[in-house]
Amino acid sequence: MARLDLRVRPCLDLWLKQPTPNAFLQLASADLPSLHRGNGYWGDVTPEKRLRVLEWLKGDFIENAFIGLIDAIPPQRHWLIERLLDEIRELRRLPSRVGPSD
Repeated sequence: MARLDLRVRPCLDLWLKQPTPNAFLQLASADLPSLHRGNGYWGDVTPEKRLRVLEWLKGDFIENAFIGLIDAIPPQRHWLIERLLDEIRELRRLPSRVGPSD
């Protein structure tokens, strides 16, 4: 979404309107450290858009949505959810600024 220069926030909010286990498993595979640093996949995305995505991910609604969907996600995939929640908690401890794009 961000690489295609779409309006990021409305796209992200659609994720929450009708949450599905598959959509949240895809979200759980996001590389949040690269998102924060602005490298790898996120290297072509402007810092402003990356910050919007990070702030959205750090919101309580994402964590609550994962917790609400955990029973619908196969147990062998729970480690992805746990890892993402740990990364979100770590992002909450970091400053709100993001690293420069490559």
